[in-house]
Amino acid sequence: MHDESSSSASAKQEFSFGKTEWASPGILKVSPEDGPSFFVRDVYLPFPPERLFLPEVVLSSDEFEDLLHSARIWLAEKAAMAYLSRAEQCRRQLEIKLARKGFSEAETAVALDYLEDKKYLDDKRFCEAWIRNRLIHKAESAVKLQAGLQHRGIAPDIARQAVLSAISADTEEELCKKAAERLNRRGKTGIKLVSALYRVGFSLKVIAKCTKSGENDE
Repeated sequence: MHDESSSSASAKQEFSFGKTEWASPGILKVSPEDGPSFFVRDVYLPFPPERLFLPEVVLSSDEFEDLLHSARIWLAEKAAMAYLSRAEQCRRQLEIKLARKGFSEAETAVALDYLEDKKYLDDKRFCEAWIRNRLIHKAESAVKLQAGLQHRGIAPDIARQAVLSAISADTEEELCKKAAERLNRRGKTGIKLVSALYRVGFSLKVIAKCTKSGENDE
């Protein structure tokens, strides 16, 4: 038989706080009377932060759950910043990494929205860094680069614009020449060379130019 009195008592459970203080700009340290203290960013709170500074503040169980959710968002933000401090990340990469750490989609979404708003997280900037680093090690076509960005979760329009900004027609021809030289060293010539270049995304027009230029150089 269901105990209605116990359910009612649970619903009316209240939580008191011993102390709340600013740990740093925008970050609160909250200390419940029962349980460990925790930190939360003020913009994640479901109510004005001033409420936590009121004397003898008491929260309902639902309000306390919301407060803990806000604290989890702060932890997700910290985890994301740890990744961003090491290298540029795109939003999708961070969504995957934070999910592996046990953060929910809702917690992650709010934290990443905040980081995007503050420009710590920027998919366009990630694209620029990724393309720049990629071309240091490999001579790849615009098509290949765009596919690589989209594979990492970048929206097609952002990926396309990033590639267009980074690679001009002359640049792609130079990349094709470098790729052709590398393939030549592997014994690829003639139709095999053309096929190999086409498979990695260079257009037939660009291939014709770079291979003809190579023949003229010889």
